[in-house]
Amino acid sequence: MKIVSLCLFLLAILFFANQTEAQTVTTGSVSGTAFCTGTTFTVTYTASGYSDTTNTFNAQLSDASGSFNTFDNIGNTQSISSGTISCKIPDNTTTGTKYRVRVISTVPYITGSDNGVDIGIYQYPQPSFNVTNLNRFPFIKVGDYIQFALYSETGNVIIDSSATYFWEFGDGSSPQNFTGFNPPPVQYNKAGKINPTLTITNIIGCSKSTSNSSISVLDCTIKIDSTAFVVDTIVNNLGLFGYGYVNECWITTKGIVNGGIIQGGSNPFITIFIEAGGALNADRIEEGVIIYIKPGGSVNVTRMMGTAIIQSGGASIKISDPMGYGYDTTIIHCSDVKFEYKNAPLKGILAMKINGVEDNSINGDAINIYPNPSTGIFNISCKDITTGQVIITDALGNNVLDMNLNDNNSDVQNMDMSTYPKGIYFVKITSGKNVFIKKLILM
Repeated sequence: MKIVSLCLFLLAILFFANQTEAQTVTTGSVSGTAFCTGTTFTVTYTASGYSDTTNTFNAQLSDASGSFNTFDNIGNTQSISSGTISCKIPDNTTTGTKYRVRVISTVPYITGSDNGVDIGIYQYPQPSFNVTNLNRFPFIKVGDYIQFALYSETGNVIIDSSATYFWEFGDGSSPQNFTGFNPPPVQYNKAGKINPTLTITNIIGCSKSTSNSSISVLDCTIKIDSTAFVVDTIVNNLGLFGYGYVNECWITTKGIVNGGIIQGGSNPFITIFIEAGGALNADRIEEGVIIYIKPGGSVNVTRMMGTAIIQSGGASIKISDPMGYGYDTTIIHCSDVKFEYKNAPLKGILAMKINGVEDNSINGDAINIYPNPSTGIFNISCKDITTGQVIITDALGNNVLDMNLNDNNSDVQNMDMSTYPKGIYFVKITSGKNVFIKKLILM
């Protein structure tokens, strides 16, 4: 009996000894030798002797020196056999070239060997740039130059000589792009918003880009849109707000705005056109307002910021600015500020008495009204125009008739205004991007 017990005891010792000796984990290869933070990779491991199904194999990342005195758990798999673990490098891992990876088991806790080869981990580039020769709200004139420069909020710009710095300067730029730390001055020859971009690619090919979409290139010639709000009299406490409300305001030679707050936005801006004799007197103008002012026009503002003023010589600009708000105002000087009136509201054209209002079409033969003068029965002949809108206004700019063009599928539109008062009317025909205006006299 004693012999049997002794044999069982020896067998138990041999069994547990074999089990302990058999539970091993060895870290294998890593799927790469250099990684950027936040990227994923795999590590293989070999395990033997495991039987507890609650066991988990965990992959661990060393510190930058290869030591596991401190480590990050970067991936795991619940298993009792050899396999592969998907890992992700933490985003805040510091750059280094001597990192190691090891695999451990949890039941029982056993630390495996490391992968045996140093791996490099690199922080993603952090591109940042600014414009050194412009205000915080950058506006420039067509033909002007911008100087871009690398930027750091701490004031210390760290240049990675092993990385590639690629600049794309946006539409209408010269040069269009540049590779290097210090780009040359860039000239812009086309009006519009630009979107310069800087992309930095580090030594192992990890790239990151940043852009600046707040720069606007302005021209000395600007079109007045058909939706512009017309000021042709004295208006008090006019508040113009962007974001889909009033995005354009045309102050004619008879227009004066007194008081109010004008606040724009980045998309779209508020654009204000001021004719000779027109005046804008506001309490405050802020962020994203562009003012075009002709000689003889005036602007008188208490506070102004984030605003561009495009002026010809002979315009008057006064900013009282008692609280220091004027530092972000850009004043652009043009030899001649010009407005294009092709699509401008008829009310403003009449108020301005612009020459050529009788016929401002691109092709004078495209539209013909006959007989004219008329007793009220007349025809509108539209050459090569199949669709559009007809708006007829009186001399004060009031709409008296609004209809679609060519409802009868004919090149000639028959009109009857015999019941309307005698006088001068204006026929405005809009077809696509084309706008035609003809004067009509009813007798």
